[in-house]
Amino acid sequence: MIDIFARDKYITYICIRKLKKSLTKIINIMNATNAKTETTKSVSLTSKVADLRKEAEAQKIKEAKKETAVKPVVKKEEGNKPVIIPLHTAESRIKHLENFNILAKRFQVLKEKHTELEKFKIANDGTRMKLTLSTDTESFKVNNSETLELVINLIQGDLKERINKTEKEVQDFVI
Repeated sequence: MIDIFARDKYITYICIRKLKKSLTKIINIMNATNAKTETTKSVSLTSKVADLRKEAEAQKIKEAKKETAVKPVVKKEEGNKPVIIPLHTAESRIKHLENFNILAKRFQVLKEKHTELEKFKIANDGTRMKLTLSTDTESFKVNNSETLELVINLIQGDLKERINKTEKEVQDFVI
């Protein structure tokens, strides 16, 4: 625990030092320019400060992810020999693997549907295309090619969005 706090203090110290250096450079630039340029630099200063804040937050998030990564717990026995107790049991890792397989399958299905839609768009000549929506008792048919193009584009956009989201989930998943 002590090491984690020391590391956090060090990271905070480094971030503050970088921020001070950047702000000093910006202030020196502002002092070296005339009043007209100062207003432009002020806007630039604001954006640089915002960028530096985002960078510091991103670095804190990275460090938090490293800290929350799976680390074994070390306990000392009576004989002063360290005993490593893993945080994840074999069962929990297998369960995570099953969840990952479900996520991977979802990604593959979405990619297949996207490929099918692309093939459909290529094969479409605009004259034989129909869309039918039906329930148990009613059905609705559309033959208008412009309307169907809008629907296809909407479906394609939704598929791309879902694929990107699922791909990010697959990449970020930890077993």
